[in-house]
Amino acid sequence: MGRFKEILEKVELTTAYIGKKTKDGIDFLILSREYSKEKNKLSELYEELGRMAYQIHNQETNDVNEIENLCSQIKEQIKVVDRLEQEMNGLKETAHTAQEVNHVTEEIHISENIPKPETGKDGFLLLKFCPECQIGNHPEAKQCISCGHIF
Repeated sequence: MGRFKEILEKVELTTAYIGKKTKDGIDFLILSREYSKEKNKLSELYEELGRMAYQIHNQETNDVNEIENLCSQIKEQIKVVDRLEQEMNGLKETAHTAQEVNHVTEEIHISENIPKPETGKDGFLLLKFCPECQIGNHPEAKQCISCGHIF
């Protein structure tokens, strides 16, 4: 039964690792989307600044205060874009340096004394479902392989 427990622990670690990687990927996509949106806002501010400068150059307006206002908005927008870029780079670095689960990827040899999943009369596997996380477990399991709930 010790080998079965070892396999379950590796499955738990692998599941946690996959969950973390999925979350990191989703977080990166959300950040990437927000970054693009904020970068577009910055471009729009620069365009507006260019229009204002052109109007001043052509003496269509003389509102220098509006240029000061736009420059302040641009400074703030650059801070937002830089912050998002740093967060995205942080997630990239985490993804590239993640070696914390190398031992999980070791080849697992299943010994013959580990109980095989049971099948019911209809041919489907019999599972004990966890009331906490609804993950299927071996019918004789004493603890959930996903969340650790004690049956």
